[in-house]
Amino acid sequence: MEYAMSGRCSVYSSILHELAGKKNLEVKHQAGYQDSLYRTYIVPVLLYGCETWSTTKLQCSRIDAFDMWALCKILRIPYTHHVTNVGVRATTGCHPLSHLVTDRRLWLFGHIASSSPQEDHHHAVAAVIRGLPPDWKRPLGRPSHTWLRAVEADLSQQNIVDTATLQRSML
Repeated sequence: MEYAMSGRCSVYSSILHELAGKKNLEVKHQAGYQDSLYRTYIVPVLLYGCETWSTTKLQCSRIDAFDMWALCKILRIPYTHHVTNVGVRATTGCHPLSHLVTDRRLWLFGHIASSSPQEDHHHAVAAVIRGLPPDWKRPLGRPSHTWLRAVEADLSQQNIVDTATLQRSML
């Protein structure tokens, strides 16, 4: 995920540098053009497949940092103006991309949890929630922060459900 995200960010930084250099485009000055450019070109490609990401706090902060950089670049706000992130968000009305990642991850979990118990993906998630065999060990090199742990953290942040209720919903 880290490699894919950095590749997407570098591609968009080169595109935004090119767009920022073309000052003779009159369509840029129309109201809402910058917002539609951001929502059309940046958000969908950057967040492609984010439902399956198990993001850490560092990765969320990097996503949000790129998000703010892209918004400031599109709106042509130089860093010398010292506009805060809250000010940029108020201008655009856009939420942080890390919140979109969380929302999409919870949407996918809701889809899996409400699926038929005969489905394979339901069996897989229910087995992980019930608990792994006592003799099972995580293979070397595999991350300890899994997708299901990210979902549990998202649910507990929003005070939606505790772990016991999560286990009952998947059984």
